[in-house]
Amino acid sequence: MSDDDKKDKKSTYQVGYGKPPKATQFKPGQSGNPKGRPKAKQPIADVFLEEVGRMVKVKAGDHAEWVSKERGLVRNLTNMAMSGNMAAARIVIGMIASADVSGASTEEELSPAHRAILEDWVKLQEKLKEADDKEDDDD
Repeated sequence: MSDDDKKDKKSTYQVGYGKPPKATQFKPGQSGNPKGRPKAKQPIADVFLEEVGRMVKVKAGDHAEWVSKERGLVRNLTNMAMSGNMAAARIVIGMIASADVSGASTEEELSPAHRAILEDWVKLQEKLKEADDKEDDDD
């Protein structure tokens, strides 16, 4: 192909609206957006569930074990409740009550000793609530 033939081909291509110069057109196999569309942000609920599902190493007694952050949080909360933290105890009891998805009563599953402990705790909570109510009435 001679130089004159090349000039003829270039001169026959009309540059204009919808017809960019050949030098600026995308080459075959080349994308117009090489980075692609940005990924959408993950909903915060998904991020939270992913994070609490991660495994962490927890020291239990004299050995360490791998547990999910969710399980570690529940374990820590129940330990706080057992050590006398009443706010943690209320949360744990609420969780126990709401965790009964099967419809069966938790009393049927408890041993008599556990049932007595739970009943004593409920009575203590009622007394504490009555004392708080009396203090609010006095104010």
